[in-house]
Amino acid sequence: MQSAYVRTDKVNEVVDNACQCAAFCRELDARPLAWKWVAISGSMMVQSACVLALTDAATSNAYIVGSIETYLNGRKRDQDLAAFGTLVERVSTKPVVTSPVGGQTAERVKLLHTRIRNPFQHFRSDGWSVEISGLPDCVLAACDLVQHLVLDKPGPTIRLSREQSDLLATSISSIRDHMERRSSEDIAPA
Repeated sequence: MQSAYVRTDKVNEVVDNACQCAAFCRELDARPLAWKWVAISGSMMVQSACVLALTDAATSNAYIVGSIETYLNGRKRDQDLAAFGTLVERVSTKPVVTSPVGGQTAERVKLLHTRIRNPFQHFRSDGWSVEISGLPDCVLAACDLVQHLVLDKPGPTIRLSREQSDLLATSISSIRDHMERRSSEDIAPA
């Protein structure tokens, strides 16, 4: 009998969001509205990779809404996940990450979330329109960040099975192929 619950964790979230993003990338030629799902799953892939990279045995920096210093000085940890931009900032600057990600990569993944994902996720009754130009570069930056944090420079607490690692690497490679092709195209605004 199948369980009434579906369980996930930090590692499965990164892998599943990458798989979904790759699947939506394959649909783009036939279904341009798949861009919405590429943006949402790409943003979620980054968020889950940041949570995975920032979570360790001593502090769970991903769940600290306020400053880390306030938390370490004895305040009770808030259970809410820190904002997307805060998570990206933390992996860009904090020593808990083996090799911080910063600069243009961090800015592009923030843009993917705030300017692209948010309008899609928070649908308005009058619809939405997003310029596709630049979107492939934002998704490529998301791939760079996730690959860096989870595959290339994983911290000591990141444990992926061989199957998860292979699936994540394959998904990121597929996303890259689709986005690099589109990045080099001259795409007119919608």
